[in-house]
Amino acid sequence: MAAIARHGIDPVTYPGSDFQKVQAAFDDAINQNRSITLTRVFDITPETIVINKASDFREPTMIIGVNGGGIKKTNSGFMFTSPTADVSDFQLENIYFLGNQSANVKVIVCSKLIRLSTNKCYFDSLTTVMYTDDTRYLQSVRMNNDTIVRNVGAALDFAGAYDTVLTNVIMEKSSGFFINHRMLGVNENIYGFRIRDCTIEGLTGTTPAIKFKSCDSLLIDGCYFEQNVGGHIVFDATTSNLRHVTISNCRHGGSADVSHLIKWGKTSAGCFSYNNTSQNIGIHDTSQVTSGRIFSIYDKAISGSDSNTGNRIDYVKDFSDSYTALSGVGGYRTIWGSMVRLTSTLTNQTINAGATITYTFDFLEPIYSDNIVSIQIFSDNVKITLNISLVILLRLSLPMIAHHQRLLHK
Repeated sequence: MAAIARHGIDPVTYPGSDFQKVQAAFDDAINQNRSITLTRVFDITPETIVINKASDFREPTMIIGVNGGGIKKTNSGFMFTSPTADVSDFQLENIYFLGNQSANVKVIVCSKLIRLSTNKCYFDSLTTVMYTDDTRYLQSVRMNNDTIVRNVGAALDFAGAYDTVLTNVIMEKSSGFFINHRMLGVNENIYGFRIRDCTIEGLTGTTPAIKFKSCDSLLIDGCYFEQNVGGHIVFDATTSNLRHVTISNCRHGGSADVSHLIKWGKTSAGCFSYNNTSQNIGIHDTSQVTSGRIFSIYDKAISGSDSNTGNRIDYVKDFSDSYTALSGVGGYRTIWGSMVRLTSTLTNQTINAGATITYTFDFLEPIYSDNIVSIQIFSDNVKITLNISLVILLRLSLPMIAHHQRLLHK
């Protein structure tokens, strides 16, 4: 393996138009195994830069912007493509990308380019940053510390995805949205998709900031959402089959823009939500869910409430919500880890010798067929002999899973 040259090729040194300069620099960088340094903004309109590199040729092509250097394109089309599929190891750093909000300008054809990364890049006035056609998918994409502004479409628009990581990305002040999963082609699903520590704010369009269909292994963690008019995290109502989905440590701030942070999809089996908070909206909306359950641990809506349609959420509350008096029944609702304990109390009852007495207890919540019910009787007459017959009428429902079952204590 040859080492990458310390000093990159500067397209300024080549003759011709800006596009001709940049294309020649790319061709030489690939042939000579060198990097490229963009020292100013190069306007490639109306052309597209072609990465003339063999499929699966595992040497990096590094492009670095200095002093605000970058690429500009103002007509419809892509900035980068390749002649064949599976061209890899394309690395972009500190580059300014400028498009045209009135044209359909996209940056990278990810139907052909895979195993690529961006770091500290600035994407301005584009339609899409990463795009695949309906037959292909994102593969091993990394976006780190990037900023996206004035975007008019989906920043990432793809049919499916494998091993994609978005970290510390800021998307703001856009009429477009962040993620659009179209779920098309042979590899239509989501596998190993992680969104961490991103800020998504000020999206004025009617489309949710993050749109997913079927997912198998999705993590959204530590992200901040505010003033996204179309919604924040929304799974599809008709096609979503969600497995191994975790949304954790996210925060919604500012005034109420929509009703909930997360709108779950049709089938939500094995979905986990942890330590998410919101200021003025609810966390969960299960109105689209037809099967499955969501496990919610320590999620907290400061002002706002969940829409738990169909009773699809199993809650474990934080300490401040773990102990609540039940008015009128002399009992309490207590959170014990993944279990809920409900008590109902009667006092000062007299049972005469030989009498049969019927008592009615109200827990103020439904009792399910897999709940545990117990009775404790305390008598001030130590000589009393008890012969108890217990009859409990249950409102039958689909049982909750065993490690989520409530402990009902009478």
